[in-house]
Amino acid sequence: MPATAAKSALIIGASRGLGYALAAEFLNRGWQVTGTVRGRYERFRRAPCR
Repeated sequence: MPATAAKSALIIGASRGLGYALAAEFLNRGWQVTGTVRGRYERFRRAPCR
């Protein structure tokens, strides 16, 4: 993988708790994050970090 390639993470259960914290931490570290949630969560329309 080239040094300039972006890292990505798939977080299952990213709406709260550990999943939310992991998603926030990966975003802070520059990763591309895809998070899944049950139902509809308005706070995910905008990234919580950066």
